[in-house]
Amino acid sequence: MLAAAEAAAAPPGPLLGTPARPPGTAPPGADEGATAPGEGAPDHRHRGRRARSLLRFTAPKRPEATEREAAAQEEPQPLADFDRLTQSIESVTEALGGQPLEFYERDLPQIAAAETARRVRADVVVLLLDNGEGLMEVSGGVGLTPAERRLSVEYSRDVMRELFRAGVGLIEDTDRVRGALAGIPGSRSETLVMVPLVHERLGFGVLMAGRNRSQTGVPTEVFTDAEIEVLMGFADAAAASLRTAVLLRHLKGQLRALEDEEG
Repeated sequence: MLAAAEAAAAPPGPLLGTPARPPGTAPPGADEGATAPGEGAPDHRHRGRRARSLLRFTAPKRPEATEREAAAQEEPQPLADFDRLTQSIESVTEALGGQPLEFYERDLPQIAAAETARRVRADVVVLLLDNGEGLMEVSGGVGLTPAERRLSVEYSRDVMRELFRAGVGLIEDTDRVRGALAGIPGSRSETLVMVPLVHERLGFGVLMAGRNRSQTGVPTEVFTDAEIEVLMGFADAAAASLRTAVLLRHLKGQLRALEDEEG
């Protein structure tokens, strides 16, 4: 992820055909003992070991497609009729055991963001969910400014495309890739970890956790492998419920569009 962000901040260059890899991993056949330019050998070896460790957890969680790609592949369908959409929403509501729709649309994403902050000791948390219009928007957050809560993120951003390919992204120093992160909520944190939200091999959002710069001069603590695994495990456990929130949003959006058309 760091490599992808640095590449996005650099002048355009050849990108196609370059295999995506989690942070720090070397290309096939590369010398694992080699030292990267400007980097000491011990630190390089540590990063390599760390990336290979994380790779074990990302493989089963990488999406086959994002929500936007899946929608683009579907054949255009006539707008569903009002009754069928209403019945769909009622059926989902019944399946949820009587929980109000507002809980899944508004409360659940915020609860998930707050729980993420508690579990991984994050100062900033961003929960991005598909909005049914090809974008991901902030649905829950901790430590965000009002302006950040209004931001939306395109799936096509280089950092996001790399994230969905790799399955996890860790940026230890966001200042190094500030340009690539511009416009992404939560990116003002000093260190940042991102995990895609995946349900049934479909990526529909992103969970981000960050830590701010210390006010006392103490270096910011980078997320450990154990904390990243906790974040990934929580994202995996919450994915089905959060996917329900996305589906409800899509259904209600279709219903509003039909009402506007008939009105």
